[in-house]
Amino acid sequence: MSLKIIPGDQLEFVRPLTRVVSSTLRLYNPGTSDVAFKVKTTAPRQYCVRPNAGLIKPQATMEVQVMFQPLPEEPPIGFKCKDKFLVQSVQVSDHSEDIALPDLWANVEATNKQSIEQKKLRCAFVDEVVQAPPQVEEEKKVGSPAPDAAPVTVEPEVVNNQTQEEMSDARETIKMMQQKLESYEQEMNLLRRRKEESAQEVFAPVQPAVVVVPAKSSYFYSLLTLAVLVNILALYYIMSR
Repeated sequence: MSLKIIPGDQLEFVRPLTRVVSSTLRLYNPGTSDVAFKVKTTAPRQYCVRPNAGLIKPQATMEVQVMFQPLPEEPPIGFKCKDKFLVQSVQVSDHSEDIALPDLWANVEATNKQSIEQKKLRCAFVDEVVQAPPQVEEEKKVGSPAPDAAPVTVEPEVVNNQTQEEMSDARETIKMMQQKLESYEQEMNLLRRRKEESAQEVFAPVQPAVVVVPAKSSYFYSLLTLAVLVNILALYYIMSR
């Protein structure tokens, strides 16, 4: 055949039929020459065809819209439609564009009627197909990990080892700070004894050494700073447990 027609056997019209229902007819010209076509039906009052005739270039496709006019009542389920369509086509010369289609068909039917090819199509009323959403597929995509993605696992032993190392370091640091604190306390006691000795010599002709008080102030602030550091390390140790 000079045209490839899709669909090739029947035109389907989806219910409900109490409204305008459209079906598409695709005509493809696989040849190297222009092809003229026209569409006929056994129920011209029930259908509207656009376009109902035309000229198709080589390797080109034309879509024909077949519109079913609404019925006053919905036909019963299982009703068999007896309407049919006829698609006629014929190869024409390259200069056929200059000729009106009615004149072209009249000339072909009068001089070369045997060259006209015909294809009959049935009409069918079909129920509306409601496709369920692909929930299962979506759940699989969301719930299952990617095939290339390896699961990330954390070994409990590694975490425990790291925690134990941090706690051990904290204990060593606190121990060192306690030793320094004891050393500072010993020095403070020594300074306190020296102060008591110097207090007894205030009334002597020799003036007391002026370095005693600054020394006490310096060690006091050092001790205060050390105490703050010890508190911070103790808090860090408690939070790390």
